[in-house]
Amino acid sequence: MQILRIFTLATILALATNCSQTVQEPLQESSRKKVLTSLVNPFIGTNDYDGGRTQPGAMVPNGMVTLNPANIFRDTVFSKPPSTGYVHGNPHIFGFTHLNLNGVGCHEAGSITIMPYLPENGSFLPKERKSSYSQEAASPGYYTNYLDNHQVKTELTATLRCGLSKFTFEKGGASNLVLDLAFSTSHRKDGSIVFVSDDEVHGYKRDGLFCGCPNSREVYFVMKMSKKAKDFSLIKNYQKIEEKTADGKVGVDFEFDMEAGESLYVKLGISHVSIENAKLNLETEQPSFEFEKVLDNATNRWEQMLNRILVKGGSKDDQMKFYTAIYHTLLSPFVLEDVNGEYPAMNSDKILKVAEGRHRYSHYSLWDTYRTLHPFLTLFYPELQEDMTSSLVEMYKESGWLPLMELRSEEVYVMVGDPTLSVIADSYAKGLRDFDVQAAFEGMLKNTSYNHNEPNTIRPCIEQYKNLGYIPLECDNEKYVPFKGEVREKVWGSVSSTLEYNYSDWCAAQVANALNKPAIYKDLLRRSKYYTNLYDNEIGFFRPKLNNGDWMADFDPLAGLKEGAQRAHTKGKGFVEGCAWQYLFFVPHDTPGLINLLGGEQIFTDRLQECFDKDYFDMTNEPDISFPYLFNYVKGEEWRTQKAVRQCIEKYFNNTVEGIPGNDDAGTLSAWLAFSMMGIYPDCPGNTTYQLTSPVFDEVIINLQSKYHKGNQLIIKSSQTSSIDSRIDNISFNNTKINAFNIDHHELIKGGELRFNLK
Repeated sequence: MQILRIFTLATILALATNCSQTVQEPLQESSRKKVLTSLVNPFIGTNDYDGGRTQPGAMVPNGMVTLNPANIFRDTVFSKPPSTGYVHGNPHIFGFTHLNLNGVGCHEAGSITIMPYLPENGSFLPKERKSSYSQEAASPGYYTNYLDNHQVKTELTATLRCGLSKFTFEKGGASNLVLDLAFSTSHRKDGSIVFVSDDEVHGYKRDGLFCGCPNSREVYFVMKMSKKAKDFSLIKNYQKIEEKTADGKVGVDFEFDMEAGESLYVKLGISHVSIENAKLNLETEQPSFEFEKVLDNATNRWEQMLNRILVKGGSKDDQMKFYTAIYHTLLSPFVLEDVNGEYPAMNSDKILKVAEGRHRYSHYSLWDTYRTLHPFLTLFYPELQEDMTSSLVEMYKESGWLPLMELRSEEVYVMVGDPTLSVIADSYAKGLRDFDVQAAFEGMLKNTSYNHNEPNTIRPCIEQYKNLGYIPLECDNEKYVPFKGEVREKVWGSVSSTLEYNYSDWCAAQVANALNKPAIYKDLLRRSKYYTNLYDNEIGFFRPKLNNGDWMADFDPLAGLKEGAQRAHTKGKGFVEGCAWQYLFFVPHDTPGLINLLGGEQIFTDRLQECFDKDYFDMTNEPDISFPYLFNYVKGEEWRTQKAVRQCIEKYFNNTVEGIPGNDDAGTLSAWLAFSMMGIYPDCPGNTTYQLTSPVFDEVIINLQSKYHKGNQLIIKSSQTSSIDSRIDNISFNNTKINAFNIDHHELIKGGELRFNLK
């Protein structure tokens, strides 16, 4: 492929000199293709608590299993280390986990842990089995390190529902492997283990309490080893017991006699349905212990997915940032159904079967991902997005509601608004319609409605919202309290929730209009403009309002901002993870109306620029992330978008462990970066328009999909090497000049050339 720079191993290692971890090819000899996977650095974003909270472990795209190194020890349920099980630079490995969530803000998973160790240097106890480590490296589908204390080389890879570990014992002799279900990032530490034979165990791990919510699911597993243990001991509460089954904080310790240089292979399949299904998954996906074969398949699958977009130009670090961002967009949601199609129904103990040829997906961090991740998948991976949209609609059929935030077929009620409506509307508007559209629309209407006989569990304070045209301050929990199962009577952030409801109503209106429901369309469109009811013209901000129509007293638009920092960690009253400045421009569905509300184009431009100049803009948090693109709505000011976007790319993202400015939120920030580096951005999902800005690369080739797109390829070209100071002179599509700084989705998918002439 002439369009892509082909990198040798030496080049890749040279690229990583600015990164605290090297990115290297996992094996010296292999039939695997490693062109684009070599441009992925899985360590980007694995820094401290305020970083991306990404993980470098081995998985396949949208895999149920991620085999991840665990270098964080949560010794109590209430300890508060980072929400992932791995932070770059932590000195000791405690084990390798099979259940993990990527880029999340709350503790969950990080469980079903295994760890090899030498009994002469430790025991099955986490603090005694821990080891310093070296020779750490990772690439898509592969992770490796060397456990210094135990002289064991670790190699990890995975299939969709199973993990495969290879532990090579350099020293040999007496050697152990522990399976520890109590060691977990999750608040839940309990599970069950059944000893089956001297090379097999099965059981389940109970995970849950995500963000303090009462969700809980059993995740079943079957583990098999390539070598029979000479002895074993079940563990309960970190004490050995003379039993073959155990429940609670349990594990099992296996003893082996290993030859020097001998490898122990451990394969572990999981299921959210049953032990029988976990065994079926394992037998189907990994019938043997062929590590090379599994790794080949994982690497080739990643290569195939990354090959959807090819780039030329930009710096070496730019290319690695870009492909790592795409990699992060393909980690979640993950496939939930087993190889026989079975999965747990939403908010239910029922076991259902996915439709033929479909996947059922789980882990929808929707308040985050509706903004960038799902639009990214809609354009570049429509086959994934169509199944993900269908999964959301099936959740409505099973539970009676379109979800707010879902994890393992449970509603966890985290964050605010009604974001599924955006995902459905955007998919539908952009031509993805192979799902039950009528059921989807029915669910959208239910989410937007109020019924005394069936309280709305997704939209608290919906009655006040409909009657007053806003959510009053009396409905506001100043401090976010996770939903505990009762009908919610309070919102987190009355202003933020109102604005989110407005946007979701607009999304539902677009589907109503497309389905020829004029009365419903008109009513929802009217409600989408309720944002005007919370705008205080005297001070020029959205402001909390009381039931009686009075404004909240003593209002400070900067309330919640930490001194010297962008992030409103303490939150201003009425706002969610932000302050009034950071929500001033959040009316994605009606930016022209917002411009008029603020007093016209000049005032809008000046205030938006002030947000950046005074460092109020927060790249780490979702309500802000479209703001750099809003200058495009004012003719003659589009250069400000080009400047702001490029500054964000250069300032907040890099090819190091600190390369993501905040919680990646299941790929949300990574999708923002990938879009922005290509020069297109969906500032209002549900609308088919992309905003345009100067691309980073000289050329981008997007391989379109014939089932969903009219063209074969979309090529984005830049007339010169772009830089932070580059500005767009003019734009053309298929040799026709575009007289705007935006383009429609349905034009792009016809294929052809989108050309940016820079100056």
